[in-house]
Amino acid sequence: MTAKPKADIVPRIWTEAVTAGRLGMSVTTFRNKLGKLRLAGFPARDELLRGYDSQAVETWLDNRAGLKPLPASSTTPAGPSLGDIPW
Repeated sequence: MTAKPKADIVPRIWTEAVTAGRLGMSVTTFRNKLGKLRLAGFPARDELLRGYDSQAVETWLDNRAGLKPLPASSTTPAGPSLGDIPW
């Protein structure tokens, strides 16, 4: 029997479906656009934990919206604008 997380604990690792939903996409659309999202700096799936780090996804969204500048010591470039990538 697998223990379920307590109701007051919010999982940090999101499934593909939750991640797609956070981006306003279906899972199919998310899968189809994932390569282009990755080119734009979208965080990679954590293979060990089998999901996407919610904080990394939220930080990526904040950076794209100009809400949080990338730290000067960041080694991860922001990547091209999604508007520059043909969907």
